[in-house]
Amino acid sequence: KPFGIALNENEEKKLWKLTQDIAKEIESKPIGKIIVTPEPGIGVYLEGNLLSKIFGGGTRVLEIGLPSLHKLSIDEFKAILAHEYGHFSNKDTQWTPFTYAMGSSLTNTLKSMPGPSGNENGEGGIVRGIMSLNPAYWLLLLYVHLYFRITNAFSRIGEVKADIRAMQMYGGKAFRNGLLKVSTNDTIFSEIIQAKHIPELLKEGKTISNFSKFTELILSDVDKKTIDKIQAGILEMSQSHSIYDSHPALKIRIDYSEKFDNKEEKEKDFVDKLFDNWDKINEKVAELYNLRILAYLQALQQQSGTEEEAKKE
Repeated sequence: KPFGIALNENEEKKLWKLTQDIAKEIESKPIGKIIVTPEPGIGVYLEGNLLSKIFGGGTRVLEIGLPSLHKLSIDEFKAILAHEYGHFSNKDTQWTPFTYAMGSSLTNTLKSMPGPSGNENGEGGIVRGIMSLNPAYWLLLLYVHLYFRITNAFSRIGEVKADIRAMQMYGGKAFRNGLLKVSTNDTIFSEIIQAKHIPELLKEGKTISNFSKFTELILSDVDKKTIDKIQAGILEMSQSHSIYDSHPALKIRIDYSEKFDNKEEKEKDFVDKLFDNWDKINEKVAELYNLRILAYLQALQQQSGTEEEAKKE
């Protein structure tokens, strides 16, 4: 079950209309469900059973992470949405559930198969030596590597095609800026807000009342030098490219966006203007997030208590 709240089409008409307009322009079936979540990221997927997904059935879902939307303009958001719609057009969302399920089965099978011991102390002796000679293990290992190499190559091609479609519709600048902003926002949320500020909040026994107001309050204190450093780190980290990556490196995507014409900016307002009930949504998402972090805190306390009891024994 998705971790977020579903938006009512009758309540958020501007946002729904935007998704429908983009679908019409890209000549694709429109989104059938929108979920707003406290988790970073913007993405799409098909909701339904595996068979229906493979044959293009199921409900088309757009998941919008509130942390990703900070200072994202409507034009930039459109470019991101056009990219996500591209995944539907390319049928990426149909094959991804299958390749993921297949990949999980292969890796689980490989882990359960007798093979070289993972014992760091080098224990195992003769048994370990015999297991390392298991031909079935090595054949499956080769197949798994080949499987992920091929499927991830197709995934990268799908990403590039979706990028190109988005840039053709809304220009290289809007897509480039949107991509970098989302990546930066997601990193700041994970490494600063969630890693540092949330634990402090828990220690003080406080909760969040409005999700975006809370994150924006923290982000307003993050100076430009820190943001530039984070962005430089993101780009530097993404310069390394592996054949097993499911996405092209961010630096590569930003570089090739420079080759596309920059469309005239039409809607410079921030994305929150698309929401009729922005504060109400943020309050609901905050409630949901509070439940998660409180549950996490309780789990930590229980674990700590169990460890203390074990020490006493």
